[in-house]
Amino acid sequence: MRPVEWSDMAVLLRSERGRAADYAAEFRAAGIPLVARQAGFFEVPVVADLRNLLRVLDNPLQDIPLLAVLRSPMVGLGDVDALVAIRMTGERRMDWWTRLVRFQKKGREAAVGLGVGMGEGWDRVDRFLRQHAAWRQVAIREGAAMALETALDATGYEGWAAGADDGGMAVANVRRFLEMARRFDRGSRGGLYRFLVWLENEEEEDRTEPSGGDAGSAVRLMTVHRSKGLEFPVVAVAGLGMRFQMRDLTMARVVRDDGYGLCPLVTGECGRRYPSLPLWVAQRRLRRELLGEELRLLYVSLTRAADHLVLVGSATEKAVMERWHEMGSRPASDQPLPVADIEAATSPMEWLGPILAVRAGSGWGVEDAGRGEGFDWKLWRELPRQPEVWESIGKTNAVVTGEDSWAYPHQAATAEPAKVTATGLRRRMAEDPDGIDIVRHLQRNRHGESDPRDGTAVERGVAHHRFMEGLRLDQAGNVEEIRGELDRMLKTGWMAVEEGALVDLEAVVRFWATELGVGIRARAGQVRREVPFTARLTGADLAALGFRVAEGLGLMEYVVAQGVVDLAVIGPDEIWILDFKTDRVGSGADIRSKAATYRSQLAVYAVALARIHGKPVTGRWLHFLATGDTIEV
Repeated sequence: MRPVEWSDMAVLLRSERGRAADYAAEFRAAGIPLVARQAGFFEVPVVADLRNLLRVLDNPLQDIPLLAVLRSPMVGLGDVDALVAIRMTGERRMDWWTRLVRFQKKGREAAVGLGVGMGEGWDRVDRFLRQHAAWRQVAIREGAAMALETALDATGYEGWAAGADDGGMAVANVRRFLEMARRFDRGSRGGLYRFLVWLENEEEEDRTEPSGGDAGSAVRLMTVHRSKGLEFPVVAVAGLGMRFQMRDLTMARVVRDDGYGLCPLVTGECGRRYPSLPLWVAQRRLRRELLGEELRLLYVSLTRAADHLVLVGSATEKAVMERWHEMGSRPASDQPLPVADIEAATSPMEWLGPILAVRAGSGWGVEDAGRGEGFDWKLWRELPRQPEVWESIGKTNAVVTGEDSWAYPHQAATAEPAKVTATGLRRRMAEDPDGIDIVRHLQRNRHGESDPRDGTAVERGVAHHRFMEGLRLDQAGNVEEIRGELDRMLKTGWMAVEEGALVDLEAVVRFWATELGVGIRARAGQVRREVPFTARLTGADLAALGFRVAEGLGLMEYVVAQGVVDLAVIGPDEIWILDFKTDRVGSGADIRSKAATYRSQLAVYAVALARIHGKPVTGRWLHFLATGDTIEV
C-alpha cells in the first residue's frame, strides 16, 4: 500500500462561510499545505478592499466602505485609537467623509495635539483625500480598471498582498479582480456605477470562484455541496458538532406554507405574541424538511471517502459520557434511531454519537482512545495542533465507517443538482435525448450555442441582446429610426462603439417589420425585456417537460431553475415569450432542427412565468436574426 500523500486528503465542511480562514491558519501552523476556498470571491479580503475603494470613489458618503478603506493597507489607519480621535473632531451625526475633510483642514499641528502618532495619521488622511480626488477623475474619464491600476501603483497594495501569508493567492485575486474591471471597461457598458451594480449581480449568483493555489500537493478544503460526485482516498468530515441553522425558521413572524398559506404569530389580549396553530404546524413541517436535507448532506459527506473516513466534531462531556450511551443502549440498539431522537437533534453529532458510543467498546468514557466495532476513536479535551491525526491515518486499517448493509433511502436526491439554469436543462436534453441523471455542463450561455472559444460569435450575441434591450419600441419602425437608436445608445454609453459595430441593423429592422414584431410594438406598454426568474420544479414538473429524472426521486424533492427571458409581453390575460438567437444556421430543415433544441428551454420559461404571474403563456417564439426566420414552439 503506497504512503498517503497530502493530495489524497480532503476536509469537508457543511459551510465554509466564516470558517475556512480559521482552518487555513491552523493547517499553516501545523505545517500542512491546504488549498481552501476561504470565502466567496467577493469575500476574499483583498477583493473586498478593492471593491470598497471603488464604492468610495463612486460615492464617498458611505461610512462602512470608507472605514474599510481607511483601515486597509491602502490608507493604513488600522489603529482604532486613530479612528476614535478623528471621530471626536466632528459632530455626533456627521458622516465620516465630512469628518475626514474637517480633520484635514484643521492641520497637522492640531492632529498632533490629539495624541501620539496622530501626526502620521493626519499625513495618511491628507494623502488619501488628495489621491481620492485624482483617482475619481481617472474613474470618470477612463473607467474602473484604470482607477484601480492607478491606486495600486500609488499605494503599493499588490506588493503588500505578495507579502501576506497567502501571498500567492492574494496577488492572484487582486489581478483577477483587476482583469474583471478591464473586461467590463472594454465592453463599455458605462461607468463605475454600472460596474459596481454588475459586481452585485455576480455576487448574488455566486458564479465567481476565488483564485487558489496548487491543489496537487495539498489537502483540499471544500463544502459537502461541492464534493458531490468526487471521491478521495482520505476524507475528514469536520464541524459535525455545529448546530443546524434554524434561526430563520424559529424567529420568523410569518411563514408561508403551501397548505396553510400565510401562518403568522398572533397577539393575545395582553399584547403578548405567540405562534398560531397553523404557524406551529408549518414550522414543524419545515423543520422536518430542513433536517431531511441535513441528513442527505451527511450521507453525501460519509460516502466521499474511498479508503479512510475521519469524523470530527465537538460535544459536551455529558452528551459524550451519558446521553449517547443512554440513547444507544435502548432495546434493539442496532436499529436506526427513533424518529423522535432524529427530529430532536440539533447537530449531526447527535445522530452519529449514540450509534458510535454504543459500539466504541468498554474503554469509552474511561480511556481517551480505543477501538470499536470497525473503527478507531479518540477523545480530546484540548484541540491538538500537531498533524498527528492525519499521520496516524496511514498506520491503521480501520477508521470510523458506517454500516455496510445500510442504504440511504434518498439516494436519487444526491444525483440531482439543487440548482440549474434553463440553458443547463436544455443542454441536459441535448446531450442525451433519453435523459441523464446529472447535469454536467451548466455554464450559462444565453446568446446561442457558439463555440466558447469563438469570441466574435459570443460578442455578437451579447451586442444584439444589449441593443434589443435598450431599443425604444416607438423608434423601431424603419431603418432610419433604428440607426438613430444605435447612435443614441453609443452617445449615452449604453453600448460601446465596438459593440455597436457588431449589430446587424438590417436583421433588426427585418424582425420589427414582421407580423410578430408589429404585434409586439402595438403592445409596447406590456413589454418586459431581460426578465429574470427563479422557479421551483418538482420531479413531476421535469418529467412533464420531457426530462428524465433520477429513478426514485421523492415527491418533496425539487430543483431550483433560474434564467432570463429575452422579451416577454405580459398582458392582462396572457403572456407571450420571445427569444432572440444569433446562431449561424442554414434554412428550412436546419432551422427547424435548431429550434427543436430550444423547445425545452422555452418550456421552462413558460412554466416559470405562468406561475409567477398567474396567467397562461399562449405564445412562444424563437427568432433567428441571421436568417430572419421566426419559429413558434
